[in-house]
Amino acid sequence: MRVIRVHEFGGAEVLRVEEVGRPEPGDGQVLVEVEVAAVLFADTLLRRGTVPSWAVPYVPGFEIGGVVVHAEDQALAGRRVVARTSGFQGGYAEFALADHVHPVADGMPIEHAVALFGGGDMAIGLLDVMRVGAADTVLVTAAAGRIGSMLVQAAHARGAHVIGVTSPDKLAAVKELGAQPVTYDDENWGEPSVVLDSVGGEVGGRAVAVAQDRVGLYGYTSGQWPQVDTALIAQRGLTVVGASGVLQRRSSQRQRADAETALNSGMTAKIHAVHPLDRAVDAHNDLEQRRNTGAVLLRLK
Repeated sequence: MRVIRVHEFGGAEVLRVEEVGRPEPGDGQVLVEVEVAAVLFADTLLRRGTVPSWAVPYVPGFEIGGVVVHAEDQALAGRRVVARTSGFQGGYAEFALADHVHPVADGMPIEHAVALFGGGDMAIGLLDVMRVGAADTVLVTAAAGRIGSMLVQAAHARGAHVIGVTSPDKLAAVKELGAQPVTYDDENWGEPSVVLDSVGGEVGGRAVAVAQDRVGLYGYTSGQWPQVDTALIAQRGLTVVGASGVLQRRSSQRQRADAETALNSGMTAKIHAVHPLDRAVDAHNDLEQRRNTGAVLLRLK
C-alpha cells in the first residue's frame, strides 16, 4: 500500500511517498481502508521535530475517514467511519489502524465527516471546559482555521457574541461563520469574557491581555506558548486553563459523546482543499503558510 513516510525531521520536503505492507490489527484495533485523512497543524509540528519524544521513521496522520475492513465488532464491518489512528500516527496511508471509531451517517460526505470529527469535537469540548454560555463574549484567534471556524459556529450557537481574529483576506469568511471579524493588526479586540487561543507567541499574549475572566490555551501555531503576565492574571482574577491538556484527559466515553455531538451538530465544515496523497507537501504548505480557511485533507481513494 502507499503511504507518506517521514525519515528525518525538517521541512515539508521530507514527506515521501513509499510502498509498504498493510498493517495487521491487534487486539481491539480496527483496520480501515482510508478514503480521506485530515492534515493537522500538529502534523507539521511533529514533522519539524518540535516534540522531543517523537521518533522517526513514522507515517503521519491522526484522523481518518474510510471503510472498516476488519473489526472485532462485526457490526462495524463494511461501515463508513471516522476514526483516530492508533498511536496518533499512520493516517497518511491507504490502510490504517484505529482505536476510536465512529460510524458516519448515510449521505454525509466523508470529507465533511472527517473535517467535523476532529475540529468539531474539540470545539465542543473546549467550550464545555471554558463554560461558555449566552452571556459571554468569546475571542477566538485563528478564527478561519479548522478548529477556529468550528469554535466560532459552536459559540455562536450557544448565544455568545464571538469576536474572530483572522488575516484581512479571511474577514468575510469569519463573518459568515457568525463572528465579528477583526484582524491581527486591529487595535481594538474588545473586552471578551473568554479567550480561546491556538496561536501563542505575541498574538496569544495580546489575547490574554484583553481577557476579562477566562483564558483557554489549546495550541501554539506560532511555535511558542504565549508569555503570560502573572501579575495581570492575579490582579484581574483570570482563570487560565491549559485547555488542550484538559481535553486530552477526557474519558473515552466523553470523547465518543463529543464526537457524536459534532457529527450531528449541523455545523458547516469549511474545507480549504483536498489534495491527493502525492501532494502532501502542498497540504502541509497550506497550513504553514496560513493559506487555509477551514480543513486541509488528503484523498487516498
